[in-house]
Amino acid sequence: MPITKSAKKALKRSRFLRARNLQFKIPMKKAIKAVRKSIAQWAKKEEVASLLIAAYSKIDRAAKRNIVHHKAAARLKSRLAALIKKRLGFDPFEKTAGKKTASKGVQKSSKASTSTKKSSATSTKKSSTKKAAASKTKKAKDK
Repeated sequence: MPITKSAKKALKRSRFLRARNLQFKIPMKKAIKAVRKSIAQWAKKEEVASLLIAAYSKIDRAAKRNIVHHKAAARLKSRLAALIKKRLGFDPFEKTAGKKTASKGVQKSSKASTSTKKSSATSTKKSSTKKAAASKTKKAKDK
């Protein structure tokens, strides 16, 4: 037991912090165990994906409050995804290939056209401002 006043305060503070840390750590661990259990039971793809999203959320919350180091959180998430891919044979966050490439292609072409529009608009602005500045200098020289 603590004897000095500061040691008593430190004990009180550490008990408070421990309780607060456990509020985030216990649900995180339960979520991870739920994902691992569903993998072991060969659960459906949708069920595993929803459990994984919930686990990611709990891990991120714990990392945000420094209950778990951010790199440890990344490692946990990576290992869960790798385990799903290894045992169940699918990537939980992979989109269908056809949709992904088609939408990206459309976005790239629209971005390219907007960027060329922007560059041509800026070049015309620059040339018009240069012409205006040149005409002002000529008028100033004439006076």
